[in-house]
Amino acid sequence: MAIDHAFSSQLHTGIEISKREITSPFKRTENGVTTFKDIDNDEYLHRAYLYWTPTKNLSAGTEIHYEQLEKDFDPTFADLTNPGKTTTMDIPVFVHYYHPQGWFGKLTATYVDQEVEFPNINGSADRDDEQFWLLDASVGYRLPKRTGIISLEARNLLDEDFRFQETDLFGRQRLPRFEPEQSVFLRFTLNF
Repeated sequence: MAIDHAFSSQLHTGIEISKREITSPFKRTENGVTTFKDIDNDEYLHRAYLYWTPTKNLSAGTEIHYEQLEKDFDPTFADLTNPGKTTTMDIPVFVHYYHPQGWFGKLTATYVDQEVEFPNINGSADRDDEQFWLLDASVGYRLPKRTGIISLEARNLLDEDFRFQETDLFGRQRLPRFEPEQSVFLRFTLNF
């Protein structure tokens, strides 16, 4: 469910709320015997935003992302290396500037608060939580006729040290949402 509202041509807000119930197979091999069991997972994703464009060259805004992922715990099928429940809230606050000649600059500060529960052998959970701030920045140039963008981007500009649990309940590898180390890279994108 989502609701968007424009207070004016310069001020927009909205909210999204979603819930998914997923049943996924879990495979376990012990002493050469493989067994399967369906495990129930619940996923809650909520987002709210406020965007402001005071001029045609300047925009600012903030968002709130809330994500809770939880899977049923079965001691006979316990995977103690993956979290049973992860609750994450991140709040990016950003300012973007766009020059009429194609140059742009972006600055984003993001607050992250995460609580992770790992199941233990006793059937309860071990909890870990982490809060941190990240600062990201980029400068770039949009090629004429919107044929592409070249930008220099910096993630985790202040080299903040943190622990963050990616929130894929199925254990798949994916690119991290937040960079645990400072990184600077050049990006070149072409549009055909």
